[in-house]
Amino acid sequence: MPAAAAWLWDQHGPDLGGLIVALPAARAGRRLLELLADRAAAERAVLVPPAVETAGSLPERLYATPREPADAVVDEATALLARAAALRAADRDVLARVVPFPPADDDWPGWWRLAESLAELSRELAATRLTSTWVVGESEASRIDLGLGEPRWRALAQLEAEYERALGRDDRQTARRRALQGNAVRCDYAVVLVGLVDLSAQLAGMLERVDNVTALVPAPVEHATGFDALGGLAVSYWQDQTVEVADLRFVDRPKDQAVELVRTLGELPEATPADGVSVGLGDEAAGGALRRTIELAGTPARVAAGKALRDSSPALLLDALGRYAAQRRFGDLAELVRHPDTAGVIGADEPWAQRLDAYAADFLQADVRGDWRGDEQTRAQMETLRQRLDAVLPDDAGHGRALSAWAGLIAEVLRRVYGARPLHRFRDHDLVEALGQIGSALADIGALAGDQGALPTVDFATAVSFLLDRLAAGWVPVPAEGPAVELLGFLEMPWDDTDYAVLTDFNEGHIPDSRQADAWLPDGLRSALGLPDNARRYARDVLLLNIVLRSRERVTVLACRRSAEGDPRTPSRLLLACDDATRIARVKSFYVGDEGPPAAGPLLQAPGGTSRFLIPRPALDEPALAKLRVTAFRDYLACRYRFYLKHVLKLDAVDDRATELDALAYGNLAHGVLEDFGKSELADATDAAVIEALLDARLDARAAGRFGRRPRPAVRVQVEQLRRRLHRFADVQAAETRAGWRIRGDLIETLREGQVVVDGEEFTVTGKIDRIDEHPERGFRVLDYKTSDRGSSPEKTHVQRGAWVDLQLPLYLDLVQGLGLGQPALGYFNLPRNEDDTGVIEARWGVAELAAAFAVRDDVIRGVRGRAFWPPAEDPPKFEDAFTRLVADRALERPTLIGGEP
Repeated sequence: MPAAAAWLWDQHGPDLGGLIVALPAARAGRRLLELLADRAAAERAVLVPPAVETAGSLPERLYATPREPADAVVDEATALLARAAALRAADRDVLARVVPFPPADDDWPGWWRLAESLAELSRELAATRLTSTWVVGESEASRIDLGLGEPRWRALAQLEAEYERALGRDDRQTARRRALQGNAVRCDYAVVLVGLVDLSAQLAGMLERVDNVTALVPAPVEHATGFDALGGLAVSYWQDQTVEVADLRFVDRPKDQAVELVRTLGELPEATPADGVSVGLGDEAAGGALRRTIELAGTPARVAAGKALRDSSPALLLDALGRYAAQRRFGDLAELVRHPDTAGVIGADEPWAQRLDAYAADFLQADVRGDWRGDEQTRAQMETLRQRLDAVLPDDAGHGRALSAWAGLIAEVLRRVYGARPLHRFRDHDLVEALGQIGSALADIGALAGDQGALPTVDFATAVSFLLDRLAAGWVPVPAEGPAVELLGFLEMPWDDTDYAVLTDFNEGHIPDSRQADAWLPDGLRSALGLPDNARRYARDVLLLNIVLRSRERVTVLACRRSAEGDPRTPSRLLLACDDATRIARVKSFYVGDEGPPAAGPLLQAPGGTSRFLIPRPALDEPALAKLRVTAFRDYLACRYRFYLKHVLKLDAVDDRATELDALAYGNLAHGVLEDFGKSELADATDAAVIEALLDARLDARAAGRFGRRPRPAVRVQVEQLRRRLHRFADVQAAETRAGWRIRGDLIETLREGQVVVDGEEFTVTGKIDRIDEHPERGFRVLDYKTSDRGSSPEKTHVQRGAWVDLQLPLYLDLVQGLGLGQPALGYFNLPRNEDDTGVIEARWGVAELAAAFAVRDDVIRGVRGRAFWPPAEDPPKFEDAFTRLVADRALERPTLIGGEP
């Protein structure tokens, strides 16, 4: 860009008003104007800037557009609607040769997506001065083998003709084609092409008919044969050129690349400003993560492209509102509650997210079209929430209106959410910019005309979908707040003029960009038709990479051996464009190089500080616990720190992501049904069919009361699975009754307390016992229902590797003191997945084993009294729980984060 700016100034001086300057990207155009303004300021001259265009917008400056509105080129939205309407009205036999399974008649988003796909095909063909009709004719004349695709291409040509007839006017591609065919290309300005090395045939054809065109080529003169008269690259020439990379580094995974990127920035000269270096993104999706990494290391950074408009706050809000209006799913309602911009609508001071999480975990409700469940207060709260969100939607959101009629109504939805919110131009830049662009798109939709019958009647959700599709290519620019490392797409790197650069994700599939599968134009057909193919993309990227490497003081290239998920990657072919010895060395370094973790980087530290991720130590200022449930002893034995979080601080995790019953909820449902049975008049029944009928009735009643009339499919399946287990329980229970066992209904699921004296002080143990059975000869037994998939024995669940890990059954003996049960047996009534394993399993503990259990009980009580809650267990749970991240279970440096005493 500095060289281009200098050439323009030297050739034309400060008055550049008679020029059109075309560049590869809009950012390059802005930079060129900055450089020209700096030159004018330095020479105290008045700059008359040129008209700056990109390759995409330049053609419209090279031919005269109709002045009469009736003949004007139609906009892209109108053209898309017309194409969708033409496809929907097309002969089904013709359409079937293109799309075997077309959208349903009322699926307008489906027709729009199909229309957009065919429009993209038309644009790509037009860029090479082709049409689908020409492809069919040329395949016959030049014997291009379309294979099984020939009937498809004939159908495509027919559909394209029907679209043009339905449109009645020219779209942009047709207007360009007519200008070329009718010799209507003209331009009163001198045109300067800066770095347009990848010209389309369409644009090149137009420029050939313009009198005054100059191409500025970013290459040494010895490469002149690598370009045509308009500065376009010669594919065969650049396919054979080498790439010399002085600083090439291979790392294991993207996270290691982030560390290496920070290390590379740290190696630059100390006086290098943040805006003196740029980062090229082979994978543009990694831009956000790399930006955060650079900022954590203490250097400001920004993604030059900005933020995708489709991901802006109001766009995400409209997306969620559209889905909620169409389907009334609970998940969409939950998404709206979590959207920060709805706080002013639903009540910012009310804990809606917590309420919704608790409700979702309890009732697993799939949609909000039916009645709310739970107690009266819960139902009232949920209904209030629904009414407040419904008030944001347009009236009759599910009814059909002309697409253009929805524009004002969608704008009103945004006013209901944002209208009372004071917005600051700079502080709320992202929101202001996004709302402005959405408003412009709504104005365009409101101006759509349906004179060709292409304007459909749709509901609110479909109108929102159309709007969001129009926003898909939009970006919200990031305001410059001082010098920063800028992260750019690889194709923009050659036109950036920083002194230093780092290229990331230099792997095959990212650089060069290649298309291995294309619904319409596979690479072989592209080559046969003269369309841009993988060979051309490779040649283009060889040239662009050489521009980057030869225009800076230092360029570092980074490539990853594996993806974040561990899948193997391959190095970019561009890195193999070198002599044999270098190629062998690079391949060996990539595949055989050191794959160990890099040295620790600054990612977990504040600049100049220490780790901010230390595990919080127990405060130890809470009163000592004097009471515990029998199940809490297991938690202390597993991890005393997790015990502290759960039972002292009362922390827990709850969210609305569950779509089926977890193990606890499944067990609670089973326990509730079995409790109903144990307290019923049929508890002593000896007929399995009678027991089974009661269990079915109670299961249906409890499931309907909790999950409603339309439970989630997964819940319905789980309920039926539980029903099968209960049927097997009925068989076993009837046999147990015939054997003399009777359920003590008065002792079922009663909360009991037992007093334990440890070191001269009493401690209370509490819990509920599932059931107590009595036998005239064998006495009593205390049973716990177990619905885990495997029917384990009490010994296996309570003692592992010779140590007590659970005390639940032995502690039941503390709870039944005073009931006159003597020394009852302890056991499980298992209801596992394998129905053959259903039955009672009694523990075989003797006096010595129970004494050892009580000694462990006393040690736990001493630990709880003494508030011994540190350190966390060395071996964390195998599966994630509410505290996995808080306790850094998966962190490699976990021992360091735990440290010493609290």
